[in-house]
Amino acid sequence: MSLLRLLPIIIIFSSILSAATSYVDYDLDGVDDSIDLCPNTPFDVLVDSRGCDMEKRILPGKLLLQVGVNQNMDDLYEDTTLLNFFADYSYGNWDLSLSTANYNTNNLTTVIDAEDDLFLTLGYTFHTQKATTKVMAGTKFAFMQESGNDRDNDWYAALNIDYQLNENINLFSYYSYTLSSDSSNIDYENFHTLSAGAGYTITPTWYSSLSYNYVSTYYDGGDNYQSLSWFNAYMLTSSVYLSLNYAYGFNDESYDHTVSFAIGAFFE
Repeated sequence: MSLLRLLPIIIIFSSILSAATSYVDYDLDGVDDSIDLCPNTPFDVLVDSRGCDMEKRILPGKLLLQVGVNQNMDDLYEDTTLLNFFADYSYGNWDLSLSTANYNTNNLTTVIDAEDDLFLTLGYTFHTQKATTKVMAGTKFAFMQESGNDRDNDWYAALNIDYQLNENINLFSYYSYTLSSDSSNIDYENFHTLSAGAGYTITPTWYSSLSYNYVSTYYDGGDNYQSLSWFNAYMLTSSVYLSLNYAYGFNDESYDHTVSFAIGAFFE
């Protein structure tokens, strides 16, 4: 057989081989591993386009609900206890969250001016093999009604990067810039928020991290907030978790000690 007659067969065979090698489906559910959000689905389970069990789905996306409490302790200031609530709905790479404190749910950073405020944040996440980058923008609804201190909404943009160094260790950083509104008698400064640290997966259900947190002052002539946080999260089940965070303040602007406890659950 001449080479000319073999050419179509070679082209077809090469195309089939290329398709076979570029398509990887470890759990054999019909969804490529590159887009499979549930990569270890049993063989006999019917899945949706994301590779997840259709019978267990409640929502077309994922809903996270979390409630918690923050206890602030200091020798110079009165101790305070703040309740907080966080709700996040994600679909694909997009997510929308509503909370009473502006913090990153993976690595708790600084709770800023949390009392009587409500934060609405829209985010988009980019995924690579080892890194996750999330871009966010949102607003803070200020409901404080004290005479002379009532404020309009703040607006902020944020960037969160999480890099998986190896199977157990990840590095993370969080940065946000806030356009502060003013009250009738106070001109508030725009401010930066920064958090950076590293985490370690101690067991499949226990994650722990250390981070440095910095917030520039939003008062003219004030001091910047600085603290060191130790965060822990423990999965009680595949969808319910507990978290505990301890923060040590470095200066008078920060509380000496802050302990935060929360319980959360995923629904999808």
